[in-house]
Amino acid sequence: MPNHLSNPVFSEANKMIRIPCRAKYLRITLLSAVLGGCLTTTSLTGAPVTPVAEVANTASNARLRVVSAEGVVRAIPSKDCLDDSAPDTGVILGGRGDLQGQSRNMPNPERIGDKPFAELYIAAGKPFTLDFQVGTGSRARCALAGSFVPQAGKNYEAYAAIVNGQCALTVRLKNLADGLWKPERLTKAQNCKR
Repeated sequence: MPNHLSNPVFSEANKMIRIPCRAKYLRITLLSAVLGGCLTTTSLTGAPVTPVAEVANTASNARLRVVSAEGVVRAIPSKDCLDDSAPDTGVILGGRGDLQGQSRNMPNPERIGDKPFAELYIAAGKPFTLDFQVGTGSRARCALAGSFVPQAGKNYEAYAAIVNGQCALTVRLKNLADGLWKPERLTKAQNCKR
């Protein structure tokens, strides 16, 4: 079957776009920090995973809580593109041996309820890419990847979910001034150029 979404396009404007996907059209909404799309890769099953490596707990780094009850959430640290061979690339949630339940004492854990989560320390000032993949046997099939540059001493939450039959990836920053979680801008990550 041809892959109609090898290079999906996401609009920076907050509007609905149409992307062909398996002979149908999938509507995708991009609201500042939300990415949506269809499946471009399917390697989601197999042997135990290699968890993503953490950086040291220092004031010069950030904390990230990843929440997802679907698929696999991987990380590619220090890259703003997808590179499976990059050092420290690994799974955060969604595979045997992942980091599920790992806590780094981030604020407001009650927000996530009983959803699977993992918290980890990540390097600040360097790009950090999250790759969310959902394969067969689920309500939707997709592969989304987005990058952001964490700030030192900040707390971030990433949500990877299926919403209304579509996959979504969001990242929020905890604003210390008012205690609210604010959307963090994600940049669509594509395969790294070789």
